[in-house]
Amino acid sequence: MNRLVSIEDAKKAVETDDAPAWVGELTDLISPNRVHLDFTTRLEHSRDRLPLGRFHHRSHYLAAEMPSAVVQPGNAEEVAAIIKFVHKHHLSAIPYGSGSGVLGGAISLNGELIVDLSRMNRLIDFNETDGIATVEAGANGGWFENILQERGFTCGHYPQSIHMSTVGGWAACRGAGQASSRYGNIENMIIGMKVVLPNGELMEVRPVPRRSVGPSLIDLFIGSEGTLGIIVELTFRIWRSPDIEIGQVIAFPGIDEGLTALRKVIQAELRPTIVRLYDEDETRHRSMDMKVFTTHPVMCILMFSGRAAVAEVLKLRRNPDVVLVDTAVIANAPVRFLIAGIGDALSKKIEAEQCSLTGARNFFGGLPTDTALILCDQCYRTIRAHGLDAVNTVSENRFDRHVEHV
Repeated sequence: MNRLVSIEDAKKAVETDDAPAWVGELTDLISPNRVHLDFTTRLEHSRDRLPLGRFHHRSHYLAAEMPSAVVQPGNAEEVAAIIKFVHKHHLSAIPYGSGSGVLGGAISLNGELIVDLSRMNRLIDFNETDGIATVEAGANGGWFENILQERGFTCGHYPQSIHMSTVGGWAACRGAGQASSRYGNIENMIIGMKVVLPNGELMEVRPVPRRSVGPSLIDLFIGSEGTLGIIVELTFRIWRSPDIEIGQVIAFPGIDEGLTALRKVIQAELRPTIVRLYDEDETRHRSMDMKVFTTHPVMCILMFSGRAAVAEVLKLRRNPDVVLVDTAVIANAPVRFLIAGIGDALSKKIEAEQCSLTGARNFFGGLPTDTALILCDQCYRTIRAHGLDAVNTVSENRFDRHVEHV
């Protein structure tokens, strides 16, 4: 990077410098009100959320350099026209979604042209039969998930930045969400895309269930951080929203025991939707002075989700490890459940020995037996079966999908 430039000096330079000679030609391609040379817009697009860049910004310095201009295309054809223009004039361009990246990939180092994709935010297609949805790359991640939820589906990708990131950014950085243990990472969800190549050509990888030849062109662009092309459209594999979600907290005596237990859970194919293991320092801030964590100071948060119809199948099969009695799950082996109530940690204790979990079920709001509760019970018994010293704590409150809120 060059020497640090103060934001005040950058503003003075913008006010006195002439516009680039190529701006007129660019405004002939794109509506003039979509090509921005003003200081405020260029400053907003001069950085992402790289910690060093944020530190410079708070200190009233640029993260690096001011971009030469910001252009906002409205569709894939306009992106292609812009990149052909960039190629013709030997310029450099940086694709920009919401600027939520933390690695500095969107920071202008040499006065690049910023291609802001935020106007490209439409749902192109929703196919309930095939379970796929096509969306433009500039769509906000939280908006996309809400649109799917309204239709009874989910994309299954929940990064912490979901409401401040774009779906194109998800693919460009090869992201992983908090529910990846159930739905997979972003590379497992995308089955088709459109990309504008560095020469301005628009390439499409058609969405199909699978391909019989390789290598996959999709994998070339997922994780490329915009260096090999600009992703303009994505087709996602989507899933029906689960009927129910149940959270479970388990306390371990140490990190090694927690890692061993989670390995056993995954190898037992129990597929929790969310798996989070915290060390002692992180647990201390999340345990709300619950006494159980004084002897078992490592917290594990799990979430299970499922469909009621699957539970009916399990009833018919008479799973030998789980018995269904009076719509409640009981274990064949003794299980101890510590019910943690808000403000009165561990004030209630249920010791179940060949008895139903009706009491524990009441803390879930009287929910009927379903797949999620069955998996929840199987998970804990899998851990106990391997002789791991763990304490199961069931929260009175239903867990929100975003675990950081718990």
